[in-house]
Amino acid sequence: MIGWNSWMPNSIWRESLSRSILDLVEDKANIGSWSWDFASGEISWSVGVYRIFGLLPSETPEMSLIGSLVQGSDAAVFRSPTPLIVARFLADRKFTIRRRDGELRTVHSHGKLLASGPSGTAQFVGAFLDISDSQLDDELFLLREALVDSMRQLFDVVIWQTDAGGALTDPMQWRMAIRRDEGSDSSAGVVQNVHPDDREGVHHAWAAALASGKAYHSEFRMKLDGVYVPARSQAVPLLDSAGGILGWIGFTRQLDARALDAQTTRIGDISPAQIRAARGMLNWTARDLAARAGVSFSSVRRAESEKNNSVSQATLEAIQAAFEKSGVSFVTSDTVGLGVIVKPQQ
Repeated sequence: MIGWNSWMPNSIWRESLSRSILDLVEDKANIGSWSWDFASGEISWSVGVYRIFGLLPSETPEMSLIGSLVQGSDAAVFRSPTPLIVARFLADRKFTIRRRDGELRTVHSHGKLLASGPSGTAQFVGAFLDISDSQLDDELFLLREALVDSMRQLFDVVIWQTDAGGALTDPMQWRMAIRRDEGSDSSAGVVQNVHPDDREGVHHAWAAALASGKAYHSEFRMKLDGVYVPARSQAVPLLDSAGGILGWIGFTRQLDARALDAQTTRIGDISPAQIRAARGMLNWTARDLAARAGVSFSSVRRAESEKNNSVSQATLEAIQAAFEKSGVSFVTSDTVGLGVIVKPQQ
């Protein structure tokens, strides 16, 4: 069987193969190669250069043709009558072009002067790289970092990110934010900064979020500068186009020292003031409460009176249960007193 290249001299075949490989590499990597002979002034470039600059294959290679597309002050360099000035510019330079179709692209030029005998440098070779996509990625990264930094300053929070399994993707940033020099790169390492009495709750809340893919929320005491301070962490999953979890982004911020002092009021220990406040927040009448709790109207009235101590424990428990079923929580704090919290309606 005769090979397809049997009719072609080996040198020509190898040159053709090399050119095919070069064309493939240039196409996949968005690269175009070129050469410039200073003695003759002849310039040649590959198909990749035509593609990057949006030029027609029929156009004669000239640096002034490239210069006509370059934007800003860099365009003046290509009008220089001295080839060496242009060559030095192209040795290692990023510049912006506007192609004839109006599209703006960012190009990075690399070049090298080659010696041609004892007379010195006579030829310049190089490559143009279209780095528009990577440039855009860099700009988006810097914009994201600026946005995150602004959020840190505006809301006084530590912003953190994890992978899909919950491991911190930037543990150094976390350590710097909480002024901690050691620790694990995983969420377990973060838990070491939590007060021992609060660690189990934080662990369960985070594990539940990872398992369900729903938002994470936890309040705890965190060590900061050697002192435990109240803090709150919240996080939401980052999803891909198919709904899969790519990772998590969240924040942690220090709370007022009184925020974690409040404890849930034990069932049946609610006060008359809390009953009145809860009923007002839900816009219930006393009869509404009586019907929902399954007690008499007079029992509700006695329960709301500061001067009446004849209300049974069963009645108070029924009233509290009716409120809690409607999203109300009752809290008691040694420092700020009694409180009523209504969960927002979904």
